[in-house]
Amino acid sequence: MNQYSTVNTYQSFKLPKGPLRGAVQKVLSYMIEKADQGVLMIEKQRFMGDMEMDETSLKNLLDLQTVHILQRKFNTNENQLFKQEYVALYLEQISAHALVWVLKSIKIDKMTPSEKFVISRIKECFSLKISQKVWEKRILKAIKRSKFQTNSQNSDCLSSEQSVSYVPKISCKQVQDPLIGSDTYVFYPNNDKWDSEDVSDKQSIDPNEWKHFIEFLN
Repeated sequence: MNQYSTVNTYQSFKLPKGPLRGAVQKVLSYMIEKADQGVLMIEKQRFMGDMEMDETSLKNLLDLQTVHILQRKFNTNENQLFKQEYVALYLEQISAHALVWVLKSIKIDKMTPSEKFVISRIKECFSLKISQKVWEKRILKAIKRSKFQTNSQNSDCLSSEQSVSYVPKISCKQVQDPLIGSDTYVFYPNNDKWDSEDVSDKQSIDPNEWKHFIEFLN
């Protein structure tokens, strides 16, 4: 759902009516607490253990689009392909609070919080694809102006406001990517900058090869 008119300060989640309401609220509170730490994906078995639920209960959450399952593939030391499933929040729109979650997760990975990487992580972790138009006209504009919409009160929704006293300001700086020669933005919560390990990795790659790789991703 990419038709943003405004970008809210806090993330809002729909609560179902009926017997599943309490379980959904419990899961959302758990996932929001993790997200505030920069942990956006929980290994599936750990999630089910922490929430004391079985596959049927998890399926109910998936049907309600409270969470979604994502799969990552790894190579073992024996060069065998290993698949791991994770549980993550499902978002219909992105808020300032959720953007801070994304930046915290990028910090944990010691990566550069560039536009492309932020948008990619939103899609991967929250199953939310943001068009370039929406990003530039709505979200980036709100970040630059530090102007986000105050959430309206709704008894049928759970707000991430429950977990924090305020949402850190997102600082935004325009820089030039030396490898592809185009301008981009980098973002930090509360101007909390960190050393990015991927910068040195990029510098070891031939600029033309890196440009072709970026074009391939697009």
